Amino acid sequence: MCADQRAPNNNTRDTGGVGAYSNAHARAADAHPKLDAHGFDDACATHRNTDAYLDAHALYQTHGGGAVGELILKEGAARPLSGVASALSAADLLIAGLKSPISELGQPEPKRFTYRAPLAALETLTLAGVDVVSVANNHANDYGWEALADTRERLLQQHIQVVGFGADATAARTPVVIKQNGLRVAILAYLDVPPEARSGFDARRWVATDTTAGLVWAQPEVIAADVLAAKAQAEVVIVLLHFGLETGERILAAQRQSAYAAVENGASLVLGTYPDRLQGYEHYNEGKLIVYSLGKFIYEGFASPDNDSVILTATLTAQGVADFDWIPVVLQDGLPSIATGADAQRILTKIEN
Repeated sequence: MCADQRAPNNNTRDTGGVGAYSNAHARAADAHPKLDAHGFDDACATHRNTDAYLDAHALYQTHGGGAVGELILKEGAARPLSGVASALSAADLLIAGLKSPISELGQPEPKRFTYRAPLAALETLTLAGVDVVSVANNHANDYGWEALADTRERLLQQHIQVVGFGADATAARTPVVIKQNGLRVAILAYLDVPPEARSGFDARRWVATDTTAGLVWAQPEVIAADVLAAKAQAEVVIVLLHFGLETGERILAAQRQSAYAAVENGASLVLGTYPDRLQGYEHYNEGKLIVYSLGKFIYEGFASPDNDSVILTATLTAQGVADFDWIPVVLQDGLPSIATGADAQRILTKIEN
């Protein structure tokens, strides 16, 4: 990162009421050994010539049900993210994927695995400083629309914006727009996952229509149209994609098609998830970045290499992604902590390759 790219510690809130947490980016960067920071061509020169920028952090697949939910009730809401709290506090904009509804309502869907987090999990996200969550995934609606709508309302009450779900297709495809540090950032979210192998449950049944609530399926033509519309509202567009194969390390052609539809129509940053394992990233034209899988973040029941994860840190300007870096994370008993030593080097090498 350029020496003059440190954000002031202003702890401001944007005009839309979304929590924004701005500390020196170096605080997170110094917390772990890392590879060299990554900049695009002339990124530092571009950054020096603009006043509007923000440091965005992204983490994915946070799951507050099961053993994690029990831990929250036993040890408190701060426990699940205590191992990465110092890194998360450095963000102007913190984006997460929420894999379980936070509600006491609803009935389980006819699936093999259904998740629901206790209400205390809401405080876990609030304490971490999460600004935006995506619910466009294969578990957000595990307890039906009543539970997901309840989750959304509870999050909004805590000034956490929700993307990827709406009362109809138009609402579900509407971006969340964040105004922070003089920059407008529009965020969209989609899913594209195969049916469950054993139950046969197909998440396409959750897709919103003109008359019913739901999520948005990742179709390239839909993504393209939505990104073009979002560019009229913001300088920067971020697209969140829950896609690919759960156990796969290989990036599918369908993943690339959806990601390219986003960046070719104006998105600066595409963040992927669903595969349990880290997948690579791709520079796509100047100022554009595609990350195919950030891995899991709070998720018990998995062993290495599925316990390797990262937090993406990216500096955004009106020209796109000025530079970016990784904070390596390892999950222990389902909970994230900043990786050090050989663990950190292994994770960073994996995401680089």
